[in-house]
Amino acid sequence: MTTYTFGMAIPTPDGKDYWLLRQPVYSVGEAQRKWETMRTYMDEPKKKWPRSRPFVKEDRAMFDAERKRIWSKFLKGPRKWVSFKFTDPADSYFTLFSYYFYHILACWKIPYMVSEWTDKLNKKPLPENINEWSKPLPKEKWEKPSEELLAQKAVIMKHFEAG
Repeated sequence: MTTYTFGMAIPTPDGKDYWLLRQPVYSVGEAQRKWETMRTYMDEPKKKWPRSRPFVKEDRAMFDAERKRIWSKFLKGPRKWVSFKFTDPADSYFTLFSYYFYHILACWKIPYMVSEWTDKLNKKPLPENINEWSKPLPKEKWEKPSEELLAQKAVIMKHFEAG
C-alpha cells in the first residue's frame, strides 16, 4: 500500500534550525487540499474564507417535524411502489417502509434523546489565556507577500478567470 507524508519545515525564530511537521495522508490530493487550506487562511482576506454552517440542534422535536414533513409529502405526492431514491423517503412505499424500518432498528428516538442529554452536559469554557492567544494579529505584524508570490498569484487568477 502506498503512503504519503505531508510535511512542512518551519524555521525557528533564530533562523538556525527548522521545526519539521509531518502528517500521514492517503493521497497527494489530500496533501494538496491541506496545503491550499493553510494557504487560503494565510493569503486570502477573511471574506473569502470558508464559513461554518450554523449549528443545528438535533432533538426529538426536529425528528418529529421531519417525520411529519415526510409523511405529509408521501400522502400528497404521486406514490410509486418501488423507488431507490433513499434521499427522499416519501418517494415510494419501499423507501418509506425502509425509512421507518431503519428508525425502528435504530431505537427510534433514543439517538435524539442522547443528543439532547449531551447538549445539557456542562461544557467547560476555554481558559482566558487561550482566548487571548487566539486573537488575530494586528495588520502591522502581518508578513507581506513577496513580489514573486503576488506575480504567480496574478497569473493563476488570470488563468481561472479565463475558464
